[in-house]
Amino acid sequence: MLPFAALTASTLLVMSLALPAAATCLSCSSGGSGTSADLGAAGGAASFFSMGTRWLVQQGVSLRAATGSFDEFGAVTAPPEGGSLLTAQGLLAVHHFPAPGLSLGLQAPVVGHRVEGATWGMFGSLAAAEGPARLGGGVGDLVLQASQALGEWGPLGVAAWGSTSVPLGTAVGEAERLTGLGYWTGALGLVAVVQWDDWEASLNAGHQRPLSQPPPENPFALGPTGLYQLHLSRRLSDAWRLGVGANGYVGGWVAPSGATALPSAKPKLVVSAQWAASPFAGVRLALGGDPEGLGARNAMRDVTVYVIGYRYVR
Repeated sequence: MLPFAALTASTLLVMSLALPAAATCLSCSSGGSGTSADLGAAGGAASFFSMGTRWLVQQGVSLRAATGSFDEFGAVTAPPEGGSLLTAQGLLAVHHFPAPGLSLGLQAPVVGHRVEGATWGMFGSLAAAEGPARLGGGVGDLVLQASQALGEWGPLGVAAWGSTSVPLGTAVGEAERLTGLGYWTGALGLVAVVQWDDWEASLNAGHQRPLSQPPPENPFALGPTGLYQLHLSRRLSDAWRLGVGANGYVGGWVAPSGATALPSAKPKLVVSAQWAASPFAGVRLALGGDPEGLGARNAMRDVTVYVIGYRYVR
């Protein structure tokens, strides 16, 4: 799932276009890309970075710890005293390039939870619960993706993308067993990538909405939702890149009746380091968090560590 203000994003893009750009070719990926190991942006930007290969394979592992919640008035609250919720996720993403500028892909997750002294409340909040620590998990929702490059203008490229999630995960039951949404979703968006000198900026924006009725017992049902992601990276050497970015959503929780019941927003800041073993393979380490005062609203806060490996295959 995809999770800065629009003014910041547009300002950065304008600044990027105003800078003198080195002669480059996005679709050649001659200088490498900071999106190669970014699972969030790859669905859109993969169109540009086939590296002359037929496949891009990404394998990711993340560990997330809940750091905050919200009450019925929308106020930020701490997790239940003595409670914790840890989530580990393994993700396999495969993109195929059947033609220049076209990518087809899928993401298949496996999710595990450790829950102690806490459970999910309504609209994705955390509530206190008694009992010993519990472990659970399973297969998550499958995501199918496609993207098509719309054009390249010197250092700037723009692509359109679409995705749908297939509800294979468990959506109702105990907190430690929940691994999916329980309903189909569809999303459409645009991604823009700019490269100049040793810098790269990408802006990814889209819209997601349910395609089927969420289960009444599901505490995670979001209605029509805006998705966004901004990533800026700098190449330090042939092997190393450092990056910073933000991603998140703006939407609303849906009540069992189907009406929008509660507005929700969740921005996340991410810092990353990417190491390329070769032009065709590498690893990305990233740390994401939800600082207070950044615009979160009726959304759980967390800190997440990511390790993502990628490889282009002929």
